[in-house]
Amino acid sequence: MEQHHAELYALEVQRQYSFASIAYQSLRSELLNRGPDWQLRAFAAAQAILTSAAQTSKLFWPFPPDSDQSDRVKRAIARGEYLQEIIGPDPVLMSRNVRNSVEHYDDRLDAFFSKDTTSGLYESLIGSKASKYAHGKVVWLRHLDPETMVYSFLGKEVHLEKLVVAMREASAAANRWIDGPSLTALLQEEAARVAQLDE
Repeated sequence: MEQHHAELYALEVQRQYSFASIAYQSLRSELLNRGPDWQLRAFAAAQAILTSAAQTSKLFWPFPPDSDQSDRVKRAIARGEYLQEIIGPDPVLMSRNVRNSVEHYDDRLDAFFSKDTTSGLYESLIGSKASKYAHGKVVWLRHLDPETMVYSFLGKEVHLEKLVVAMREASAAANRWIDGPSLTALLQEEAARVAQLDE
């Protein structure tokens, strides 16, 4: 992959973290302040985090292993592997739960209704699943536990804070790669090599 192209992908890793960070701050604020429409705003922020995490995931893992092997797919997989090598993302970003909660929303809902006719499906809850609202066989379309920051969609869970931390670390690694080693570091490495030769 050409250096310029790789830099653009690395910059996108940084940008997606910026989006997620803004959304996470908004989410924490809504959970704390509970102003007008706070639950709606909190879920909007959570969805924004998931969207950025899904976009980041696609940069590193664009296709599942069993995808067709067209030239386009091969190029994308090679790009993802190269970015993994230079940035070293946390595997938490690889979770298909993250991407499926955003990309396959309708499919998962259809599948739920086609297979499960005994559970009660409720729209949204912010609170503990052990709360008074979680009686009987209940499935939440979307649920957020503010204590653990675990978000679930039809029972599939992701930890929002861990996602944001993983994106922050990937962003920092991307920044280090873009900036490259400093001149001081290069001079120190060269001096160390010369010292070893003189011994």
